[in-house]
Parts: sequence; C-alpha cells; structure tokens
Amino acid sequence: MDKKKAARLQMQEQINSLMTEYSRCRKAGESKRRLNMISGAAYMLIMEEANTVLSRELFAKLYGLLKSYRKRNTLTGLDPGDVVHECFMDVLEIYDEEKDPNFWAYFHTFINRRLIDAYRKETSARTKPDGTEERIPRNLGSLDDMLNYPDTEQTPEPPDNAADQQITAMLSIVVRFEQHLPKRSATPTRLLYFRCFVTDYMICISRAEGLLETVQINEHEAFEAMDDRLLAYVLTDPCRTLVEIRDSALQTYEALEIPDHTGPVNLPLEGFVLRQYLLVRHGRKVTDPAISQQRKLFEQLLGIDGKKHTWSAPEPQPATA
Repeated sequence: MDKKKAARLQMQEQINSLMTEYSRCRKAGESKRRLNMISGAAYMLIMEEANTVLSRELFAKLYGLLKSYRKRNTLTGLDPGDVVHECFMDVLEIYDEEKDPNFWAYFHTFINRRLIDAYRKETSARTKPDGTEERIPRNLGSLDDMLNYPDTEQTPEPPDNAADQQITAMLSIVVRFEQHLPKRSATPTRLLYFRCFVTDYMICISRAEGLLETVQINEHEAFEAMDDRLLAYVLTDPCRTLVEIRDSALQTYEALEIPDHTGPVNLPLEGFVLRQYLLVRHGRKVTDPAISQQRKLFEQLLGIDGKKHTWSAPEPQPATA
C-alpha cells in the first residue's frame, strides 16, 4: 500500500473512531463539555485542509462540485468551508454509529444530499425565457461524479441492448417510484425493499466479469436508486462508483454476526442477509416470506418474474455451514 493511501485510511479511521465515540457519548447523556471535546477533535481533522491527505481530497472534490453548480448559475454564494462546517454541525444531531459505522462515507453522502436539496430549492421556481419551467435534473451526482457534470442538460440516448434496457428499467422503478405503482401501494416500506433489491442487483452487475465494460449505466441514477446503507453493510470499502463496488471485498458472515455461515456473503444476497440488515440498520423485523413477496412484485414490475436476468450476474453458491 502506498504512503498516500495509508495516510488516507489512517485519517479516515481516526475520524470514524472519534465520531463513533461521540455518538455513543451523546446517547449516554454525557456532558456537553465532553461532547464538544470529541466533536472538536474530529472537526479539526476534517477541516485541516492543508495538513491532511483526506481533507485535501474532500475540499478538492467540493471545490470542483461547487464549480459545476456555478456553471448552472446556482449555489453561487456557497463556500466549501462553510458547506463542510454547516453539514458537520447538523450531522452531530443525527449521526448514529450503530446505523452507519463508517462516518466518513456517511458524511460524504450527507453533503451530497444537502447540496442536491439546496440546488432543487433554488431552481424550483426558475423559468426559461419562453415562460416554461426549467427542468430540474434528477441525478446531480456526488462529490466524485459531479466534477464532470455537463453544462447543459442532455437527453440520454435510449439503451440499445437488452441488458441496458433492463438495468435502465430497474433503476427507473425506484427513481420514479410513484409512477410505477398506485398511490396506495407506493409506501415508504415498499420503497425501502425495492432499494435493497436494486442494490443487490447492482452489486451483482458491477462484479460480473467484464459486464461494466459492455453495458451503459447511468451511474448518477444508479446511486440515487441504491440503498447506500446496504452498500456499506455488505462491502468492506466506502463505494461511490460502480468500479469501486466491483473492486471492494465483500463482508463476511462472521463480520455481520450471521450464525451458522462462514466466509464472504454470497451474491445475490440471501433473504436472511437482507432480513438481518433491515433489523440492524433500520430496526425492522421482517420475515423471509415478506422479503420474497416484495421481491416477486419488484421482478413482476421489471418483467423478469420467473425469468433469468439478461445480465450475467454471479450464480449464488451454497453458504458454508
């Protein structure tokens, strides 16, 4: 491992450790002075732009991201340091290490969502010269992906093969959830299930040998559709691109505290893995039949109920008892 990567990982571990301690102390009701000492130490590590590899990378990405927004004449008054400070102060009130043990990945996601919300709020009432409302892009990307976001909105070309079409349709089911289901059926619980299934399939797609090189995937839309908590749960590295999903190692059953199984988790994810995830990360007790029923509905909407997917996902292997 090169020195730069080692320094990055060391700093990430320090920040994660401090914020884990902060979250536990906050929930235990410890003194404000104690909480301020811990959060202050984490904040200094994050804000020391000139002194740490990790902070330099964060600020470089944030500068590029805000520049791409400004090309759209939006969020022109935002300063990267102010964005990081405001997001950090807000995240202190809600961060829970039990739900999101990797604070650094969580903080990136929090900043992304805060900027997307600000962008949509600022442009919601904007109109074009002809009097029509400006179309707000649904997929504004992330600190990594937004750096090369086009200056003008472009209409994507329709996918030209079966795998592309199926993947595009799958992402659309979640991104445009309420358009695919009757209002009474488009519940938050069902959306959570569907995000889990999309995440499962996208992990399989990303890791299928050579598949990323042969299909066209809207990566912005893929990450909007996926459940980032599930990604963090089953992969050992924080992932913000499909290539990073492909290259990350899988968590082991032992690390996820799933009894009677050993070794890396299988793909596609078994029902009991999703059941454990929903319990640990979302506090939801669900049954295997409930997961199967929701997956069947999802696949019916996708048009693959009882059929083989058009992508070459890895075949599941029996778990080792």
